[in-house]
Amino acid sequence: MAPKRAMQRADAVIVGKLIKVVPRGRVKADYRYLVQHVYKGGAGIRRGRLLSVRSARQSSACGLPHGKHRRYGLLLARDGPRWTSGLCGVFRPRLLDSPRGLYSCAS
Repeated sequence: MAPKRAMQRADAVIVGKLIKVVPRGRVKADYRYLVQHVYKGGAGIRRGRLLSVRSARQSSACGLPHGKHRRYGLLLARDGPRWTSGLCGVFRPRLLDSPRGLYSCAS
């Protein structure tokens, strides 16, 4: 999927620093990010706040990266009261404004 289209389809787009990964059962986890930049906002997403994003626990199941204190760009989807994402919704923050920087696995 083209980067611009991926951003349009996402419910929110942020850059955040991963603070903590909290396991939620055997296959899911909540990834807690300190929001550093909001490119496309959504309910409860504000710069400087913590945001919880539900994903798979393992990268082999398309879960989010586990690198604590690293910055990630994220395409987010709303699933009821939760924000969700996966490995295909991760991009390099410094390349966000570049047409080649944002990618999606769903091509």
